[in-house]
Amino acid sequence: MIGVKANAQRVSFVEPKEDASLTVSPNRVKIVVHSNSDKMEMSHNMGEERGVRTGNDDGTYSYTIDYNFPEDYDEDFMKSTFLVRLPGGQKEFMLILRKGKGFSGTFNENFTITAEKNNDGLFPESKAAKVTFLSDMKKLNIECNGKPCFVEGKAVPADGCNMTAAVSNESGVMNAYSIVFSLDEEKKTPTFIKHPVFKIKSSFSNEIGVDLGGDLQYKKSYSYTVVSNIKVVEKEASFEEVLARAQAKEKESDFFAAANAYQDARSHIDCPADRRSELESQLGRMNSARRFLHYAEKFERQGARVERKEGFTADSVFIYYRGAIRSYKKVLEYAPGATVYAQREEALESKLKDHPMNNKVTTVTVKYQEITGTHPNGGGIPIYASYTSEKPKASSDDKPLGTTRGDGSFRLVFKTTPPPYLYFYGDKKSYAIDSTTTEINF
Repeated sequence: MIGVKANAQRVSFVEPKEDASLTVSPNRVKIVVHSNSDKMEMSHNMGEERGVRTGNDDGTYSYTIDYNFPEDYDEDFMKSTFLVRLPGGQKEFMLILRKGKGFSGTFNENFTITAEKNNDGLFPESKAAKVTFLSDMKKLNIECNGKPCFVEGKAVPADGCNMTAAVSNESGVMNAYSIVFSLDEEKKTPTFIKHPVFKIKSSFSNEIGVDLGGDLQYKKSYSYTVVSNIKVVEKEASFEEVLARAQAKEKESDFFAAANAYQDARSHIDCPADRRSELESQLGRMNSARRFLHYAEKFERQGARVERKEGFTADSVFIYYRGAIRSYKKVLEYAPGATVYAQREEALESKLKDHPMNNKVTTVTVKYQEITGTHPNGGGIPIYASYTSEKPKASSDDKPLGTTRGDGSFRLVFKTTPPPYLYFYGDKKSYAIDSTTTEINF
């Protein structure tokens, strides 16, 4: 047999050596190969046995061949060839096996990690910011500007520094490694970090750097997902545990983590068949809540930006904040228990009572608002509410407001404030409207 050379960049191999810690019967030999992958295959030329996989507490795996020497085999040793295979490469090696002995080695996939940027959000504290790294790896090491934040997945106190680290979901599917930075200039600490640069690694992996690209901003939440080229499962959670985690994350209004957990519960091997459609619905709700929360926070940021530049009475301030209010209402439709966003909606509603455009909208609302037009592509085109000037992403939760008639004409009537945009299916953009729009010209 000719062995295929292992790709040194993808795999690493330590040949098995005699291991006195292994318990072996007198006429047997035990070969154990440890790996960080659950996809390793192990075979030998002495017989048909294959490596039997077991999970270890540290998230790695052990593959064991327990071979029984033939009864009529008089020698105390045997020469044999083994083959271990991973998706990234394979290795063939020869061992001289001795009765009553055990051998152990390792064959690992080289473990690399990367950080993917998520959407930024709002952080409720006025003179603070938050940075969160989401990962299914439970033992990450993270440092900020040379100061450790997490060691082996545990938060480390940062004495004399303006950051506080905390980790959550330790027994769940996804860990949230969060660092809150106090940005109050009047309460400066000996080490006052405004422009954080992070270094992240695990015990198996390379080290990566994450630079936010500038100073932290007040009331802003930054988020990243740290992923690896190898899926390391530290413990197989039960269906009940995964479902409980999803429900807990929904109560915390962490829609991203809740959606991931509902997805895991739905695809769990022990998920009852009669519950899959229910979990599919829950997954859809969390994804929709997450999507509208993105719109809400985006509109609120845009409104605040215009307010700083042009003043509170600018028409765009009203339009953006109304867009945020509508989006927060949609969030609450999909996640009624998200009281923090109900408070944001109420705060914006209260703020807009004093805006000059508020009376105009009240008049239009009482009379209803009618918007008409003729689309150049003819009839049968579905018309959707949109919260972006671009082509919106499709969702199974979206329902058309109406369709164009045979000649392309349409008439929409709004009993409440209309959405900020209308999207006609098949177009490359959405069309901006407000409380005064009566016709769309294409």
